[in-house]
Amino acid sequence: MPTPSRQQIDWLVLLCVNLTIPVMLGWKTYSGDVTANVAIISALVTLLFMNCVVVVGITSRRKRQGIETPRSFIFWTVGLAVFSALVTTLTVASIPVRNDYRELALSSTPLADIQPEQRRLVVELIRRRITNTREENRYLAQLKPLSPALYSPESFANVNVIQSTSNAMKECAEMDFEYAAKNRQSMAEFRQKMATADPGYLKAWDAERQDQEDLEASTLALEKHWLTGVEALYGFAAKHTQSITLRGNKLEFAASAIEQDFQRQKDANEALYNKLMEQERILAERQKKAQSRTGGAVPQL
Repeated sequence: MPTPSRQQIDWLVLLCVNLTIPVMLGWKTYSGDVTANVAIISALVTLLFMNCVVVVGITSRRKRQGIETPRSFIFWTVGLAVFSALVTTLTVASIPVRNDYRELALSSTPLADIQPEQRRLVVELIRRRITNTREENRYLAQLKPLSPALYSPESFANVNVIQSTSNAMKECAEMDFEYAAKNRQSMAEFRQKMATADPGYLKAWDAERQDQEDLEASTLALEKHWLTGVEALYGFAAKHTQSITLRGNKLEFAASAIEQDFQRQKDANEALYNKLMEQERILAERQKKAQSRTGGAVPQL
């Protein structure tokens, strides 16, 4: 069997360098160890460095041996490196994103078995958020539809109905406030631990989540403002039951001043409710998009 020539060995080394890098970075992207952008940048830098090292080594050896390196060798080496960079880019871009953190959180893997500590802390946070969400969903599933409906004329029929409607909305809203408080506590504990384990990761995490947290905070503040308005509206109706009468499916007022005040509060509170529903829709859309992000990036929750 013929022995490979030195030139064939040189080309084999170059092929190994330019094929190994796309495979290695493609796998790291798929496994969630790096993001697509990081993989592409790493590939370009590594390919440039490794090809320069190999080419300089080959040309130096040939020069010592008195062998001239043809220009075609340099040309094909550059072409091979460019081809490898293109393959890496296309490979990484075609890999579907994964959320390694979320997969781990939904698995039965004990926290003690998850390394490094930075990953374990993120998984712990996600699990606590999932538990909080499940508890709230179980509570909401047990709630019966509000009857009569909020703002309906029937909900102002008498003192008992007025108080029942107001109390039902307050109970539901307070469950949301409790859910938000649990999530804030989980996040605070996560930040405290991550500040010690990996301050750099925490800084990137906070920068990535700033808009999300601002929206969550403004939505919670809006819900509290809306609930205050609900209690004020139904409290106003309870104080004026002698002047507010339900006839058929319409409210009648004994005095125009009371009717105007009632309608003003009702319109303002309904506007707040519509604004709250819109913010919750936007928040839900952002959370859905966040769940589809790669685990190699800073995940949003």
